[in-house]
Amino acid sequence: MKPFDEFGPLAWKTGTLVWFLKRAITHSSTMKQMDSEMEFLRQKFATVGYPHWLISQKIQKTIAVMFGYEKDKKVQKDDISQKWRVLHLPYCGQKAELALKKVRGMLPIDKCRISIAFSTIKFRQLLPKFKPTNENNEKISPLLVNNCIYKYECTCGQVYIGETKRRLDIRVDEHGRNTEKSRSPMMNHIIECGSTFDRGRFSVVARGLKGALSRKKYETMIIKHYKKFKSCMNICETSRSLSIF
Repeated sequence: MKPFDEFGPLAWKTGTLVWFLKRAITHSSTMKQMDSEMEFLRQKFATVGYPHWLISQKIQKTIAVMFGYEKDKKVQKDDISQKWRVLHLPYCGQKAELALKKVRGMLPIDKCRISIAFSTIKFRQLLPKFKPTNENNEKISPLLVNNCIYKYECTCGQVYIGETKRRLDIRVDEHGRNTEKSRSPMMNHIIECGSTFDRGRFSVVARGLKGALSRKKYETMIIKHYKKFKSCMNICETSRSLSIF
């Protein structure tokens, strides 16, 4: 159920509400059960932020239409154009809703009818993705990737997150050095844990990150995620909270 204050077209939210109301009418065998389901939906949608006036309005409208108490006004076919145009628009909040009203007013119904298809972008679509195959559909070793965020998973379940501009294979060799002067936090944990260093436990979390600042941001976000579950062996003395803008 989409929260009412979530970023998205109002038609998507009201459409979800109306669908549940119609389902309550068609799937209830008695009026008492239907009323009970309507009250249940009223509480659930109010919990996620839907205004009470909107819920009541849609309940009355849906019942009136479904039971035949109210019928939509029929418009003569001569006054309606048979031409349809679909406009694919990126959703940008209330500005998009206002612009849509202006567009509908500019196109008379006897000339042309339009259907709006809003599109949104999910946050995960903005994150770089690691493709395990190349253009010829051949598997690529993660150790051959550069400009990436990588992860090492220990046998005990702890993970280490790092970033590198160079080929990952070079960075793995550096982690694998077991000398007192150049021992990394990863190797310190492996020795204390009693496990052994395994190159096959490296994986790529994100790739295509050009620029040290870009890689550091993604590295921080992923480290912070694993820190919540206390499953990260990275040593972070200070940090600051990141927020989505």
